Amino acid sequence: MRGLFLSHGAPDILLGAHPARTFWRTLGERMTAPSSVVLVSAHHEQPEVQISADPAPPTVYDFYGFPAPLYQLTYAAPGAPEIAHSLVESMRRAGALCSVQETARRGFDHGAWVPLLELFPQANVPVVQVSLLCEAGDAAGQAERHVQLGAALGDALPEDALLIGSGSLTHAVPERGQRGDTPHWVEAFRAWVHEAVSRQDMQALQAYRTEAPFAQRNHPTQEHLMPLFVLLGAFGSADATLLHTSTMHDVLAMDAYSWR
Repeated sequence: MRGLFLSHGAPDILLGAHPARTFWRTLGERMTAPSSVVLVSAHHEQPEVQISADPAPPTVYDFYGFPAPLYQLTYAAPGAPEIAHSLVESMRRAGALCSVQETARRGFDHGAWVPLLELFPQANVPVVQVSLLCEAGDAAGQAERHVQLGAALGDALPEDALLIGSGSLTHAVPERGQRGDTPHWVEAFRAWVHEAVSRQDMQALQAYRTEAPFAQRNHPTQEHLMPLFVLLGAFGSADATLLHTSTMHDVLAMDAYSWR
């Protein structure tokens, strides 16, 4: 497996039974462990691409108001400074779309450690985090920038590394609930994305903000969908396979795609 797009949901997914949590654990058990993970999280945005060279990233609790046990969980996977440095140098040589910088200190935000705790619970696979780019310009341009970032990352990936984009297929957090009913506008957006990926329509996908039904309701801000564009840029849409679909808190579509 070369790539994964995961919808990481809310941190409290780790405190109970949820189909996506079971999916992560089962996927990790059946896949061949990668040599390393390069992970792009919706919770790390910078004006320029930032690649973490922290050798021992701490667990960051970048959320508030959740049950106390979540703040006791840790994920102690090693970083990989040599891989981070190689990615920076490779992307610079290739003329990446913008400035690429290495940072010596960057902990695992919950977009990283929440799914990784289930995928690789022994924390024995080195992980390098790569930032998204802060929102700028029009929506289609923002998507295109992340497709370009993905293309640069895909070319620079080490052998046998796994590229993970951790975001959310939908992220209407202000409307989250606990009824267990997925609204029609979440289902409509989910179906549109799957259909556009299946027909390999990158033009429509990059214009999702105006083309997809209920796009702005499902994504009041864009950062949680940008990791999907990173994966599409790295590996294209022809090899994308929908692996999982479920919903958390009514409005968080937990869909996952893979690339082989």
